[in-house]
Amino acid sequence: MAFLRPSSDVSTGLWTNEAGGTTLYSSLDETSAGDSDYIQSGPWPLADTAEMHLSDPTGVGINAAGFVIHSAVHMGRPDVRCVMHTHTAAGMAVSTHPEGLLPITQHAMRFHQRIARHPYEGIAIDLAERERLVKDLGDHNAMILENHGLLTCGRTVAEAFGAMYYLERACQAQVAALSGGVAPLRASPEAIERTAQILHDNRHKADTRDWPPLLRMLDRIDPSYRT
Repeated sequence: MAFLRPSSDVSTGLWTNEAGGTTLYSSLDETSAGDSDYIQSGPWPLADTAEMHLSDPTGVGINAAGFVIHSAVHMGRPDVRCVMHTHTAAGMAVSTHPEGLLPITQHAMRFHQRIARHPYEGIAIDLAERERLVKDLGDHNAMILENHGLLTCGRTVAEAFGAMYYLERACQAQVAALSGGVAPLRASPEAIERTAQILHDNRHKADTRDWPPLLRMLDRIDPSYRT
């Protein structure tokens, strides 16, 4: 289940969102209910993370980097059932900033002291990177892959998507704010932490509240996502 759907050229990993924007090689997976060893990543092949077997029922080929990143999280975080990874312009831009995501907007404050970072090691096709990636992720549900993009995860698709939505919007705002050539305003450390704690404590309530209307919207646009 995803809010991004494959375009006609799924072999290139091009995804189109309902607003008409595109991202390259973005991916979302959900493990099978009751079985965290099997993951499905968009139109990409099924993966057995325990036995390292890959199945390619759609014939679009194996996305090796996607498998490394997604399987790392699932193998190291048994609480996670959904992983979302994006390569948006704003997310990639923030992934190059030395300080990462700046707490200059309320959206960004949700992730203050609650987001991980993983240094770039090249295209993620080395299985050995999985151990380092999941170590950097720790118990966070959001991570900046430096010089690469964004990653979120959760117990449900709703949680992973909710985190990614706020993270992406925070990145868009940061890029816009820094483009003005003037240092952005900074709230006090106390205000930032207080806001971060409130948003962090209530994040699952927001995800649960927002998810049903989003699904109703999808039902109107293209109900085929359910199958």
